[in-house]
Amino acid sequence: MYNMDIFHRINAKMEVNRLKIKVKVKYKEGVFDPEMSTLQNLLHRRDMKEVLQIQQEKIYFLSLSEELSKEKAQKLAQEIGETYLSHPEIHDCEVELETKE
Repeated sequence: MYNMDIFHRINAKMEVNRLKIKVKVKYKEGVFDPEMSTLQNLLHRRDMKEVLQIQQEKIYFLSLSEELSKEKAQKLAQEIGETYLSHPEIHDCEVELETKE
């Protein structure tokens, strides 16, 4: 069997040299979300009419090299989010640098 302690120590060392960025992707205001509409209809059929609206948001976590400046890392994450993780015409993409505690 594997010694998991080794993997945890390796991972901890790798975490030190990373910038963590959160990329949030959600439908723009006014864009129809068929999945959430279906869920809302289901809830209404189950007598949960108090639910007026449901929205979903996908969150992606990127780990980038600390060799990048924070500005370049955010710019790269924004490009990745807008180009590969979302469809700019229907999604809003928000990038947030996670702070170290």
